[in-house]
Amino acid sequence: MGSDSDRSRSLIDYLGRASLPCKSEFAEERPLYLIFVALPLPLIFPIYKRYLRGTSIRAEKPRTLFISAAASVLLGSANGLHMFRSSRSG
Repeated sequence: MGSDSDRSRSLIDYLGRASLPCKSEFAEERPLYLIFVALPLPLIFPIYKRYLRGTSIRAEKPRTLFISAAASVLLGSANGLHMFRSSRSG
């Protein structure tokens, strides 16, 4: 049976190493390639489709702009206050 370290491997780690039986450096780095390269890769297609369509010319309503600006100011000031308080206590 396997040791405790074999049982504690994550699913991605297990699947990444299962197809490479040799102990190479690539086998160690394969889960990182899977997470940071292969999983975000499908995002290229919707971004490219949006690029092909071009910019949309639509007028935003003033009320929508005001709500967006008010939410940004509120969240920004809350974040600034939190950062100021946490820097003084630490």
